[in-house]
Amino acid sequence: MKPTLETERLVLRPQAESDTVELMAMSMDPEVMQFIGDGAMTLRESEELTLETLEMAGSLGRWIVTERATGQFLGWAVLTHLDDSEDIEIGYGFKVSAWGRGFATEATRRLLRHGFDDLGLREVVAVSRPENTASHKVLEKAGLRRHGLRDAFGLRGLYFFVARADAPLAS
Repeated sequence: MKPTLETERLVLRPQAESDTVELMAMSMDPEVMQFIGDGAMTLRESEELTLETLEMAGSLGRWIVTERATGQFLGWAVLTHLDDSEDIEIGYGFKVSAWGRGFATEATRRLLRHGFDDLGLREVVAVSRPENTASHKVLEKAGLRRHGLRDAFGLRGLYFFVARADAPLAS
């Protein structure tokens, strides 16, 4: 079972069935999904993805990110296999109202620490579309470094980022 993780401002907790409405609303929002997957999902696609991530067992999967002070749902963060590879990818998605407040960087840093310190991962990767400059900044602030291009999720030429357990993470 995934543990609940905390930062100064955030709580990252395992996804629960009660998160379904918020997650589905996010995955159907074109602005939130502009750089995630194929963009905004249909109701059916959104429901299928939400149920699929709810059923992810073990130490990897999706965490729900809430504001510590208010309990407000902000978005999600994930550690999972990149496509069908052995690489472990970190990713995130946040409601538009949470953008520009440092939440994605804070959640990414905490999830990286969990991956390295608690799960014993030696490396965590991320991919991002070249035009998604906000995400590039989040990943770099969190301690990942760009290492060229990689194809993933049926997309070609994604920016490829790597963080290694033996390299210092951003604080």
